[in-house]
Amino acid sequence: MYSSYYQKIGKYPPEYVSSQFRLPVQLTAGYQFTPRLAVQASAAYSGTSRDLFTVNSNNPASPTGYTEGSFTFTARSISAAALARYTVTSPTARLRVDALGGAGLEHSGGNSRGTISTRPFGQDAQPVESHYSKNILTATLGAGLRYSLNPHFELTYDFTVNRALTSDTRDYITRSLTTAHGLGVRYRFGSR
Repeated sequence: MYSSYYQKIGKYPPEYVSSQFRLPVQLTAGYQFTPRLAVQASAAYSGTSRDLFTVNSNNPASPTGYTEGSFTFTARSISAAALARYTVTSPTARLRVDALGGAGLEHSGGNSRGTISTRPFGQDAQPVESHYSKNILTATLGAGLRYSLNPHFELTYDFTVNRALTSDTRDYITRSLTTAHGLGVRYRFGSR
């Protein structure tokens, strides 16, 4: 399970009743170089969609003063990271504490498709469509906890602080420090 500033758990956007519940999921793969040093790459994904019908009977931009629209909005988010993991406690202890550092990419995108009409009941409905996409490159630092259940399975929790470095839109740079949490189970191939 994963949660961050860009991928929150819950309804998205929360102000709409027809929003779907969003539960980001994350997949991580890594390689252990030494008993203390490892690298890992991860990707988290979430998506949602909602339907919206609007009516405006006092629209000065419409030739009839009336507009109605029927739309479907879809949104998706992907958070990817490449991190080094250094174990600061004993690498053979059941409970291990790790320092994390690396880079990440936050991507969000979506589209809106539907029709808009200047007469009731969609009598002159015209198709409309719009798309958006945003990308943010981040520097990432954090800490991780791992609890060994047996030689192959671990319970994990990672907490990271992310600093936006570049973005293709200005609004995300203003939120330059964000956090992320990851909770999961790890399977270790081979022996220790």
